[in-house]
Amino acid sequence: TEMLPTPEHTWLTDDQHHHYTAELRFVTVDQTQVESDTARGNGDS
Repeated sequence: TEMLPTPEHTWLTDDQHHHYTAELRFVTVDQTQVESDTARGNGDS
């Protein structure tokens, strides 16, 4: 992965001209479960 913008173009600069940025990542998980045929008793056991 690449961080955009580059450190030279970050949006926050302090009084000593140091550049700062933050990165926020999200992970999404589908927690719904579909009932399988074996759980309903229709599977080949």
